[in-house]
Amino acid sequence: MPSVVFVILAGISDDEARWAQLDQPPLNERTGRKEWTQGSAKRIVGQKVSHPVTATEKVKAIHDMATDEQVAAPGGHRPVAPPGGRLPGDGR
Repeated sequence: MPSVVFVILAGISDDEARWAQLDQPPLNERTGRKEWTQGSAKRIVGQKVSHPVTATEKVKAIHDMATDEQVAAPGGHRPVAPPGGRLPGDGR
């Protein structure tokens, strides 16, 4: 088990609950085995995962990118004009 799992699961404040959780690793869909990964530990404590797997995680990741000013395209509020055309009401 990666040591980072212990660090992440330290977010579970109740010692008994934390150790009980450690004894029950989640199923890794990719390998088909019950094992701890950094992502599975983050899911347990509600942290953002590095590699989204579920549909909800993927939608959240896309939303986060779209609202991040470093990633989002500048001027994203203006619709793209058709090739060689103008948008209705465009005074250009």
